[in-house]
Amino acid sequence: MQRIGIKSRFLATSIIVGLLAALLPFQPAAAFERVALNAAAKPPSKLQIRMAKQKGTELQPEPGTPLKGLFAKPAGDGPFPAVVLIHGCRGIQPYQQEWVDRLAGWGYVALLVDSFGPRNVQEICTEGYQQSFSEESAGRVFDAYGALDYLAGLAFVDPDRVAAMGWSGSRFLGTIATAGVHVFFDRKFKAAVSLYPDCADASSGQFYAPLLVLIGGLDDWTPARGCEKLAAVTRAMGGTLELVVYPRAHHSFDDPDLGEPRYLPEVFNIYKNPARGATLGFNRTAYEDSLNQVREFLAKYLD
Repeated sequence: MQRIGIKSRFLATSIIVGLLAALLPFQPAAAFERVALNAAAKPPSKLQIRMAKQKGTELQPEPGTPLKGLFAKPAGDGPFPAVVLIHGCRGIQPYQQEWVDRLAGWGYVALLVDSFGPRNVQEICTEGYQQSFSEESAGRVFDAYGALDYLAGLAFVDPDRVAAMGWSGSRFLGTIATAGVHVFFDRKFKAAVSLYPDCADASSGQFYAPLLVLIGGLDDWTPARGCEKLAAVTRAMGGTLELVVYPRAHHSFDDPDLGEPRYLPEVFNIYKNPARGATLGFNRTAYEDSLNQVREFLAKYLD
């Protein structure tokens, strides 16, 4: 595997630690809770504000979309650091719920946001992907900030130690992009973890918080080469982007339910011509190391 942007720290020792983390019995967190929250309110556009002024009125932000979330916390009173989790184009998957449980076991309050269920959306990987991409994908950046506000209102959460974590087609990198929607909000994320993102979504390379990107070298849906370029740009501007490329891994390498790699011809893919088809599959080596990478990164920036 290839590490970009920092020293290569996961040789034999890190691999062994990662294997132990996955193989030793995992102590589950407290029972999951289903919680209700709202996406952050979207501010009116400059055009809407100008038109309102011409009419002598003042616009207010649109109410945030009502959302649901899967929540877990460590035992004790805190205050704890926390992680907001944003799913990809397939919606919430069982392996993401396992991440929630694992994060709580590591000492973090974890909130996995369901962006699709409350909006009556099944998935945006296939038909209708392009039409819904902006509304249901880019809009999830506001979901992330709504979740950040929700966690900040809990007495057992430290609002200054909250990270974001997202998968694939969630337009997740926009969450911490310097030129992103964060400018509308006073509260910020302390760090971010992104698994197999489309790095072309953030080609400027400017982020306001440290970022860890984990991606497969065989990913044909969100190719690793885009993240390699992004890491180089970010480093050149003095930013912090830690990139791990797993040479033999495909997209969704951390989803055990997928099993061996398989080609899905129906999914939308801008890197194919025609724009359809991608390979998804579980890779145990990448998955086990990703546990160690995420745990180290969060401890570095949140603890």
